[in-house]
Amino acid sequence: MPRRTRWSILTLCCLGSSLGLLSEFGASRKLFYQNKIYRLSCRESKRTHTTSPGCQTKHRSFRLIAISPLALSAICGAPSPEAAVAAFLEVLPTAGFSAVIAVGWAGAPSTFVHRLYFDTIPEAARHLYAERGMFARDPLVALLRCRARPFLLTEEAPALRMTPARTEVIDMVFAFGWAEVLVVPIHGPGGYHGLVVLAANRTLTLDATARAFLVACAREVHDRCHDVPSYGTRVPSAPKLSSRQIQVLRGVAYGFSDEEIGNAHGLSPAAAYFHIEAAKRAMNVRTRTEAVAICALDGLL
Repeated sequence: MPRRTRWSILTLCCLGSSLGLLSEFGASRKLFYQNKIYRLSCRESKRTHTTSPGCQTKHRSFRLIAISPLALSAICGAPSPEAAVAAFLEVLPTAGFSAVIAVGWAGAPSTFVHRLYFDTIPEAARHLYAERGMFARDPLVALLRCRARPFLLTEEAPALRMTPARTEVIDMVFAFGWAEVLVVPIHGPGGYHGLVVLAANRTLTLDATARAFLVACAREVHDRCHDVPSYGTRVPSAPKLSSRQIQVLRGVAYGFSDEEIGNAHGLSPAAAYFHIEAAKRAMNVRTRTEAVAICALDGLL
């Protein structure tokens, strides 16, 4: 065999061997990172964040790479809302967040009914927020009406400072030392709205995967709390509705007429109408839409 041919065959053999080694290395490297997806990698560095004119607070930058999906499994598999909340609160420090509040509300602006599921907000901040009546002018609540996707406060802060009243709410957030806030909107049936707000005292850089896991955890723990009518604190307290009133209001939520509701429960249309009106009076609302929204808030639908 000619020398040139022998060298060509030898070269091809070496090249094939090298490609095989590279392929094995790539596969092992991919497996390594797949096995490490549950690990949380972070990098911290000092950073100065300006909260308001004349006031500077030092925060530490926190880069979040990935969050374990096991956290979501723990929340989903929790036997009770209390256990789900406890599992969710264990996730927050590892994700860089130091406080959270989960709340829902329904009804007309003049007769809002609130339900606080849980929160770890400092008492001073909660008291100031309630004392100044900031809910009615909270820009996060206003933005919720036209946003379904979660967002970071620093991403939307310039657009939220449209009025002095709304600017006051944003400044209060930064004044309490929070550098970043992740807002997870919740939209439910019958005009129900909710929020899960996660606050961090350091700036965060969330990749798409980390944000998706946090949002999934927040929505799951909200749903676990919401689905138990007695869980959380309702303001004002829930009225006592009869089982018949709850039945007819569920029919209203499905869009049934009085006649259809009556046929479903062995009632005349007039009797169905009577029970619906009695429920509205007990709930202190004027419309059926408000009644359905409050039933959604109380987890009765």
